[in-house]
Amino acid sequence: MKRTILVLCAVSALIVAQDAAGQYKLTGVDVLYTFITRAENTLTVTDAYGLGVTIGVATIPAAVPFTTQTMRLNDAALGSIGINLNVTLNEDGSGEVAEGSYYPDINTIEDENGACVTLQQVLPVSDPFNYTSMGNMMAAVGMAHPGVNVLGLPGISPMAGVQMGGLELSDSETFEDFPMFPAHPTLCDPSGINCFPFTVGDIDGSGTLEIYPDVNLLGIPEYVPGGAPLTGLTYGLWLKEGVNTDEITSIYPGNTDPDFHLEWHGVDGAASGLGWGDDADIDEDGDGTWFDRIVGIPGITATYMNPACGFNLPIYGDVSAVFEAMGIGYCVDAVGTAASGYLMDGALATWGNFLTANAALFQGTYAACEGAGGLWNMAYGQCLQGGGDGATCAAGADAALAGYGDCMGYCGAMYGADDSDHDFNGVDGRLTMNFDIPCVGIIEAREVIAEFISVGGGECGTGDMNADGGLNVLDVVALVNQVLGGGSDSCIGDMNADGGLNVLDVVALVNLVLGGGRVDGAASVEFNVIGNEVTMTAHGVVSGIQMTLSHGSGFELELTDDGEFSDYSTVGNTTTLVIVNPANDNLFSTNGNFTIESVIVSDVTGSSELSASVNMPGDFSISAAYPNPFNPTTQMTLALHTQADVSVKVFNMAGQLVDVIAEGQMDKGSYSLTWDAANVSSGVYFVKTEVGSVVQNQKIMFVK
Repeated sequence: MKRTILVLCAVSALIVAQDAAGQYKLTGVDVLYTFITRAENTLTVTDAYGLGVTIGVATIPAAVPFTTQTMRLNDAALGSIGINLNVTLNEDGSGEVAEGSYYPDINTIEDENGACVTLQQVLPVSDPFNYTSMGNMMAAVGMAHPGVNVLGLPGISPMAGVQMGGLELSDSETFEDFPMFPAHPTLCDPSGINCFPFTVGDIDGSGTLEIYPDVNLLGIPEYVPGGAPLTGLTYGLWLKEGVNTDEITSIYPGNTDPDFHLEWHGVDGAASGLGWGDDADIDEDGDGTWFDRIVGIPGITATYMNPACGFNLPIYGDVSAVFEAMGIGYCVDAVGTAASGYLMDGALATWGNFLTANAALFQGTYAACEGAGGLWNMAYGQCLQGGGDGATCAAGADAALAGYGDCMGYCGAMYGADDSDHDFNGVDGRLTMNFDIPCVGIIEAREVIAEFISVGGGECGTGDMNADGGLNVLDVVALVNQVLGGGSDSCIGDMNADGGLNVLDVVALVNLVLGGGRVDGAASVEFNVIGNEVTMTAHGVVSGIQMTLSHGSGFELELTDDGEFSDYSTVGNTTTLVIVNPANDNLFSTNGNFTIESVIVSDVTGSSELSASVNMPGDFSISAAYPNPFNPTTQMTLALHTQADVSVKVFNMAGQLVDVIAEGQMDKGSYSLTWDAANVSSGVYFVKTEVGSVVQNQKIMFVK
């Protein structure tokens, strides 16, 4: 039986219109990343003591979708982590991610120890691109949403069975290329030389692996050779209220219902232009191909045990059934993942099924004994290496053979004792085994669902906030209130058409009310925190300041009275303030401690943001640990601005104290602090710095 590939003919005859044009703000995102191995990978664990014991615990086959990663964020979650994406689709087919937008970025790097570390950041983006849209694309080609992703596996989209519009994106530096009309991509590089296979295994349970173009009982091939088309499709799809649908409901209950639903399906390779590293001409991961994407596996499945049962670490694998069968299932707390733990194996029954020091020595010595050709040869050779003469060594070998019989007898006598009832104490006991974090070469498949509200329209940017047909201070006050309230779905106050509301829009509106702005503007601004007062230093005019502060309860703030307009709003432990055209450098004072979380400074026109820095000395500062990840030492710099009681301690993930770096009263000055982790296992730790009543924590990763 053959699988029919979707063929779209004569698409040039279809009418394409830029009917997706508009100005949009992101209010929700749901992403499913599926990682496909490019080669077979063996996962190993290594003892934490430098004994040289490394054991393979699992194998990830090549060409399989071995794991997935999700990113699910509603409107509130986007705002809480600083993601603000404003997109404009122009009617001429051009588009832009607006200045001031932020979007999450996930990047995997290989540290100096060869371990892969995945970093997630929220980065500023500003990106022009080109697009083409067609609201009735699926109806025109005679199809509906198939409900599967680009690999042909069940997808996350709620639009299965719906006929959606098509959208092509190209020339973007932030997002991948995807076509408007559906196509079956291959796992090939742009040259078509390096191609990788893909398999889902015998998912229909027929006992046969159907190879493309043959299909299984579910109608799909179970193995796609390198260069053959994937089962799923790559494309961009969309719905917009009033264009190709009447109503859209958010994928998140209680979230803002979107005006524009966009999704795209893509995979690394020639079709998307993604999959290589920083330089397409350099083989960064050394596999000999154009593909460079790697991912780290931070831990493997492990069973967490109750310490009351004598287990201080988790046990690799899901061994809960084993303990249930032993009648001590109560010792199992949970099954999760871990990067440090004990290793159990039925072959280690002599040692309580655990890898212990005796078990490791037994295995190592037995292998050496058999490799030497028997017990006599091993004993004789070891004696000679120790400086003995031939006759003496031969006599000793004879005695060993007579006493133990063979390699098995010798090893059993020396290392056959069960030492699994305690952790390794330098002589015997259960070994702590650290997971060797691998760098797995992958091909990434993506299914992205993005929800947007429309912020475009004929009244956008007019500034007439109260719709009275004029511009005056009432409109300024209304716009400031919207800014202090966290924004609005209305775009009337979006004076610079960037998709958001902030002090830049306020300044632009004030200039319209006053009949123009001043021209002697500053190029940059420096804010100084002195005690509980904030002052400003700028060479030139600053037209607007928006600042967000975090603080404790009972916080009070007094703004300068010398600006044209100033106000603030406090919600919980966060205060947002706006000052328009401040007349002097004294901005505000408070009754308590605070931290400046963010600052936006407007130029004299309200069209762009000025560079700003904050000098906020406080009582102390401690630098981020470097290097991080590290092995075995990392350093921090502690700067004390006054004499204080200081405590710098290291805790593990369980909240247990691991080490004390510094403690006691310290004088004003700068101190270099070093933590040596040579005596602890690899993993994540927290450095807790206490200066007086102020506490600061930072996460560090030790990787042997």
